Order: sequence, then C-alpha cells, then structure tokens
Amino acid sequence: MWSARLVGPWAGRLTDRLGPVVPATLGLGICVAAMLVFSRMTATSSLWLPAIGNLVLMIGGSFFFPANSAAVMKAAPPDRLGIASGVLRTFAGIGMVFSFTTAMLVAAHSIPRELAFALFVGTSRLDGRLAVAFADGLGAAFRAMTGIMVLAALLSGLRGRRRRRL
Repeated sequence: MWSARLVGPWAGRLTDRLGPVVPATLGLGICVAAMLVFSRMTATSSLWLPAIGNLVLMIGGSFFFPANSAAVMKAAPPDRLGIASGVLRTFAGIGMVFSFTTAMLVAAHSIPRELAFALFVGTSRLDGRLAVAFADGLGAAFRAMTGIMVLAALLSGLRGRRRRRL
C-alpha cells in the first residue's frame, strides 16, 4: 500500500536514529487506533470506515515492523542471525494466525456454529439480523484485539536499552 511505502523509509530512519523502542511503541499505538476504527464497524457501515482503518493500520505497521525487526536482529549474536531471522518470521506468522483465529472465535459466538463454519469456508452469506449479530461479534473481536495491542504497546514502551553481552 502506498502509505507503507511513504511512511516505512521515514520510520526506518527514525529507528536508526532513536533506537527501536520509541518507533515500535508509536507504531503499536497507531495500530490500537486502527483497531478502534475497525471496532466501530456495523453491518451498515460505509466502506470508507475499513479503508480508513486499513490506512491507519498500515501507517502503524510501518513504524512497528522495522523497529521490531531491528530490535530482534540487534539482540542476536552475529553467528546466529539466520536463526534469529527465522524465529522472527515464525512468530510473525503465528501472530497473524492467532489474530485471525481469535477474531473468528469471538465473532462466531454471535451466530449459529454451522453458519460460522460456512462463512469461514465461503459457502454461505449473512443477511438481516444475523449480519447485524456477526458485525457486533466482529466489533467485540476488534475490542479484544485492542486490549492485546494496548498491552503490547505498554510492554514495548517499558523495555529499556540493554547492553548486549559479548
């Protein structure tokens, strides 16, 4: 997305200048704002609302991901950089799957189980009151993810500069 291409290089230079704590924490804070935007969506929301949420999310990610990657790679011993990179990518994938499954788990409690499975595999669609109930469930999922991201931002902000032992 164009927002990440514009913000990413600037955020990377900020990380190089300030270290990873401030940009990563700022990025997580911006992502919290995006989750709050997403949590306001209803079954009748304009498509502008998720578009704005995605824009804010991409800007937050442009701050967080370079800073987080730099922090992990700088903490790794030079002879283990490949392992550190693999672990970083593995945990990024696990986090993505965790967020999707958490959102579906929370949102699916608002509709019948069979319909939730059919929606997940794409063999059904929602209409009427079930669409409203599912949208309310998604709002609850985004609020749950907001809480997790607030905790992550707090923990990110609390980490200090540590000297690496040689």
